[in-house]
Amino acid sequence: MRDYHSYFRSSHFYHIYNRAIGDESLFKEGKSYQYFRNKWDKYILAHAKIWAYVLMPNHFHFLVQIKDKNSFPDKAEVNS
Repeated sequence: MRDYHSYFRSSHFYHIYNRAIGDESLFKEGKSYQYFRNKWDKYILAHAKIWAYVLMPNHFHFLVQIKDKNSFPDKAEVNS
């Protein structure tokens, strides 16, 4: 398993973003936004503080600050 969290540095800021392909939407209805935020909260909030974010129909942006490198588990859950 690749050690993705070794690239993050404690107290550093990161701009996390993603965009849909072409004219597709990431968030097709209101509950899609909440589903995404629930997953974000479950997997990211323990490791990063959110300073700002925006969710738009076809893309999103987050400005986060890594809390502590030691907060990352040795092996992260994927697709659960």
